[in-house]
Amino acid sequence: MGVFRDAAGIHFVIDGQDTGGHQPDRMAPTVDLFSLSGDTGRVYNSFVYGLAPVGSVRVELAGLEPIGGTVEDGLYALALRDEDILPTKLRRRFVSSAGVVLAEASNITPER
Repeated sequence: MGVFRDAAGIHFVIDGQDTGGHQPDRMAPTVDLFSLSGDTGRVYNSFVYGLAPVGSVRVELAGLEPIGGTVEDGLYALALRDEDILPTKLRRRFVSSAGVVLAEASNITPER
C-alpha cells in the first residue's frame, strides 16, 4: 500500500496496482477513501490517503479505531481493518512537529 504524486495527480497503490491518478478538487488537506467490501480475508480493508497541510508531520484518525501515521512530502496513507467505511465515520487532524493542530476535519468537508 502506498501513495505518490506525479503530473497526473495523486495515486493510491494497493497490491502493486495503481488505482489511477486524480487531481484533488481543492487545496490541502484532502482525504480519499478506498474501502474493500465483504469478507475479503485481508487484515486491512480500508485505506485513507491524501494531501496534508504544509507543516504537518503527523496525521491522526479517530472514529473507528484510533490510528496515526507520518506525513511524507505532503502525502499520507493509513490502513484500517474495518470494511465498508462511510466517510461520515472518520475524523482526522494534522499535527505539526511542535504538536500544534494545523487542521481538523470530519467526513469529506474540511474544518478549522
